[in-house]
Amino acid sequence: MGNLLDRTKVVESFAAVRSFLQAGGLNPIQHHFNLDLKVNVKRQNFTGEFEIECRDQLDNESCILYSDVFKAYGYYRPVWNAYNLFSFDELTQELSFQLEENRYTIKHL
Repeated sequence: MGNLLDRTKVVESFAAVRSFLQAGGLNPIQHHFNLDLKVNVKRQNFTGEFEIECRDQLDNESCILYSDVFKAYGYYRPVWNAYNLFSFDELTQELSFQLEENRYTIKHL
């Protein structure tokens, strides 16, 4: 799963996922989403199904991503913002993160 990020990066990572959801016209307060998203990994582009859970509690902002896309590339665990730094690009509206040796970029359809 990797090392736990420091508090500042956990908050930054959570804000990136939240911004990504808002850019897609979704309300992050809803907490649970099942989405079809554009994916880019290893120079391959395709559509994948993602389940995203967000919890915004005092001193415990967390987002968890689940997808068979991760399993297809050998990563079999949920992806937490506390262990993986997410970044959101305002211009391209893309959310990106690193899992082991693979860089993932996802975007709304």
